Amino acid sequence: MATRLVLIRHGETDWNIQKRYQGRSDTELNETGINQVQQLAQGLKEEKIEVIYTSDLTRAYQTAVIIADGRKIPIHKLPGLRECSFGIWEGKTYEEMQEQLPEEVARIKGDPVTEIRTGGENREQLSTRVTTAIQQIIAQHPNQTVLIVAHGGSLAVALEYITGEGLIARSKYWLENAGYHIIDYENSRCTILRLGTPSTT
Repeated sequence: MATRLVLIRHGETDWNIQKRYQGRSDTELNETGINQVQQLAQGLKEEKIEVIYTSDLTRAYQTAVIIADGRKIPIHKLPGLRECSFGIWEGKTYEEMQEQLPEEVARIKGDPVTEIRTGGENREQLSTRVTTAIQQIIAQHPNQTVLIVAHGGSLAVALEYITGEGLIARSKYWLENAGYHIIDYENSRCTILRLGTPSTT
């Protein structure tokens, strides 16, 4: 029995606008982000969503609550869906990191999969964590529609797993804020029903 997965990236935050690494920093949606998610919720009204899983970070949980408003859909926080930890990069822009740690930036750029930012995790570790969470969700909800709210990085590696493509150094599955994918998944095979608009940030 197929599980339908609706994979949603949280709405906009001020750090998205400023192009700062957020990672596990607990930022909130800004006014634009709230409006984005309210519009998204309207667009998903016809989708029969039976359960919501969300990263436990505020920006993702806020997104889930807005979508569920008035629909009595259970919401479960799942830390495994959190964004990649960027360590000491969090709160900084790429340009700031180039100035402060040029050697580390060059190392990460050369191998974005296995190299680790100081105090953070790499894409392999992110993928292992997120894949475990996705596997648990699919196993618990056969023949149901599950909405998953998470982050740009965590959703990218989730889709790489779901499609069977495996870990990609520079993923093609990035989403804009409040963007979403819809996938039917059954017996390790997926059918992509909607592929969201790639992020430009």
